[in-house]
Order: sequence, then structure tokens, then C-alpha cells
Amino acid sequence: MSKKYSNYKIPSEEVIVEKRFLPEGLPNNSFGKQVPKYIVIHEVSLGISKSPKTFNMSHYSNKILNDAINGSIIGYHFLVGDKAIYQFIREDYSTHHTGTTKGNENSIGVERLICDGINYEYALHNQAKLIATLMVKWNIPIENVVTHRKMQQIYEPNVKSYTLRCNIESYDNSLYTGLLKEYKYVLNLFKNNIELCSDKEKELFKRTLDNIEINNSNTDKNLIYQIFLLVDLETKINKIIDKSNNVNYKPIEKEIAGIKFYETLEPKKCPNRLLVGQRGGLDKFYREIEKCLKHQMFFEELFENKKEKRLL
Repeated sequence: MSKKYSNYKIPSEEVIVEKRFLPEGLPNNSFGKQVPKYIVIHEVSLGISKSPKTFNMSHYSNKILNDAINGSIIGYHFLVGDKAIYQFIREDYSTHHTGTTKGNENSIGVERLICDGINYEYALHNQAKLIATLMVKWNIPIENVVTHRKMQQIYEPNVKSYTLRCNIESYDNSLYTGLLKEYKYVLNLFKNNIELCSDKEKELFKRTLDNIEINNSNTDKNLIYQIFLLVDLETKINKIIDKSNNVNYKPIEKEIAGIKFYETLEPKKCPNRLLVGQRGGLDKFYREIEKCLKHQMFFEELFENKKEKRLL
């Protein structure tokens, strides 16, 4: 690993490790016992500079409990901040945090907090120190310390989603090239912002097409509108129906201007914001874990007895 990156800053004050175990029987704390073989690194946030200051340790501590009470199966074992670490689920119990059935059954999820006002380097150090502690406690090698996305490469994801596509390959270029550009243009421009639910709002969008610069001037704007309605329909169905677990769901199929649009089922990709934009990235983070191992920097309170401490 590269040696050019300096280590993270170590908190000047003692970091509090607090056990806030969720009641057994809640959806995210009812999967049974496990022998952890992996440690999965997560980041519980909206991203750097996007998470408000109120999204602090208390916020997520209340959220994981309230979400479980409302039926959510999503959980994680630890939440790491710059001044404290909360443990919600015992390490030898599994929970749903990897998006894979097998991965959930043999791994510990360690979430790192990001919110406005937090000392990010302190949190990174604390997460590395916690991971080093868990590695020693459960005899887990560093190659089994992985990101969420990596875990979904090791095991098949159990969360899938439908994606709208068009079978343009079967048509002559002169017939479909222009429409394909507009199809991608509409998807990129509107798919993340489609909240239209009334005919009035749809008509408003149709009128705004006159003010949109179209990539291909020969494309009929009415065709773009028809594609937009299709994307709008798919988005609304996504909000109402869990397609991946609904055996009776029939994927959308529609023909517009001779081109067939259809939904296809594919694995849902998890976000990979982890350490993005941080100098050194994952290399630096793994070096911090190795430093903690080398100097035996552990959270002693997580060991049930001194015999558990054994260097790898």
C-alpha cells in the first residue's frame, strides 16, 4: 500500500462505546446467530456536505429503532461517530445490511456517521480502530474487511430492480437514432425528479417542451412526451409495488413510433460513496486499520475477557 498518505487524526478525548441493543424480535434483530467472517464498511449519510447537523448519532439511533418498529428489516451492528460508538446488535447475531442473504448471515456491519459539524477524520480513525478490534476478536483477516459494494460482488444481491429499456438494435439507424437520443435525454433530465401525479401537471410539462433544446431537431416532441409518460408510469409503479418480490407483476411493454420499450430485471447497485474525495481513499483507510493492529489500539470494552485478544 502507498506510504505517501499521513494517518488520520486521533481524538484527543476518550471515545464512548455505548451498547444500545435493539429489542430481540424486531425485524432487523430477529435473523438468528452467526459466526462473522466478514466486516462490512458502510457510510450512513446523505454524503459529505449534504447531511444536516441534526442527522447526528441520536438521530440515527432513534431512526434504526423507529424504522424497525415500523417493519424495516434494515439494520447494522455499529454506528461510529467522532466522539462515540453505538452498538445496536450483538456481533454474533445477523441482520440485513449487505443486500445479500448469505452476506447477512456471516458479517458485521459497521456504519460511519457523516453530518454537518462532525470531525470526519476522528470518525474515520474510530471506525478503523473498531474494525481492528473486531478483526482480533473474531479472527477476521483484513482481506475480509470489505465495502458494501464489494460484498455484493462476493455474494449474489437479493435486491433487484426493473429498468426501462428499448430494443433499438433491431431497427435501422435512420429510424431510431434520433429518438434514442431523446429517450436518454428525457431519462437523464426528468427521471430523478418525476413527481407528477395529475393531468394538469402533465400538461404543464408538455407545454415546457417548447422551451427545451432538443438534441435532434427532427424529433417529434409529441414522441418525447409519450416517452415521458412511460417513464412517469414506471416511476409511480416503483413507488407502489415491490416488483422483484411480486410473482404476479408483468413488466411494462410499450411500442412508441415503432420502437419497443420494455422493463428488464437486474440487480440493484448499491451506492459507493465510501471515502470518495478523501485523500488516500481506501488505501489510507486500510493503512489506518493496520496501524491500529500493529500498535494494539483497540476498544478494550468490546472484549469479554483478555483471552479474546489474539493478534492475527
